[in-house]
Amino acid sequence: MIFGGSEENPDKITCKVGRCPVYEAADMLGMDNNAIEAGCRAGAITFMDSAAKQLNPKLSYKLIKFRSSADDCCEESVILEK
Repeated sequence: MIFGGSEENPDKITCKVGRCPVYEAADMLGMDNNAIEAGCRAGAITFMDSAAKQLNPKLSYKLIKFRSSADDCCEESVILEK
């Protein structure tokens, strides 16, 4: 679930992402937040960055803020490099 854009301009869109099946599964397995974040940065975020670059090599996808708990949200951005 996306909570909405916290920032939007022609070069960058940042969204707050609430519900995440990857986080929920890792949390159910008992993984701590640092391990979940490391896995997310190495897996899902890397995948999304690669997908964005296939659409346009000047695009990047970044995890700006990782959630601190299941009730928190992540902030993720799509950025157009100049």
